[in-house]
Amino acid sequence: MNSTGRGLDCAAVEGFLQRNFFEAALLRLLAACIPLSILVFLLQNAAESILAWLAMELSLPSRLGQVQASQAVTPWLSPLLLAPLIENLICLVWIHLLAGPLGNGRWMVPSVVAGIATAFHTIIYREVVYLSIFINFFVLCALMHNTKNKVHGYIASVMVHALTNLLVLLQLRGIA
Repeated sequence: MNSTGRGLDCAAVEGFLQRNFFEAALLRLLAACIPLSILVFLLQNAAESILAWLAMELSLPSRLGQVQASQAVTPWLSPLLLAPLIENLICLVWIHLLAGPLGNGRWMVPSVVAGIATAFHTIIYREVVYLSIFINFFVLCALMHNTKNKVHGYIASVMVHALTNLLVLLQLRGIA
């Protein structure tokens, strides 16, 4: 709450992000990434459900069942290690390329790079529901862009990506 007792206190949110993510020591940052991964997973699931409903209402063709069936039998190595390392590295390159032209604001660069990553995923999978992946990539890019120690930011983003993918795999395979 802010000083008026209504709404979020932006200074408090900023302080929380600074302490636990952007200026945190590596162990604190990684510890904070565990609940962050769960939050990202839950938000992405909610967005996916809304987008699936919208796609159905608009009679858009869907391949979601096929995509999820394929992902349910994917070897664990790819989504838990290869995808986080490679996709996050590609995003990191985009962040560095766009940070100059877009300025070094806290949220613009992560938003644009997350949009690019979302577009690629949506096109590759040919599935409109993949627009929900924006949430994941925004968080990953925000960590890489805003964390003071850029190596720590990259490591944290890979951890969030891997943990979120783990939760998705557990869900798709009926383990969770």
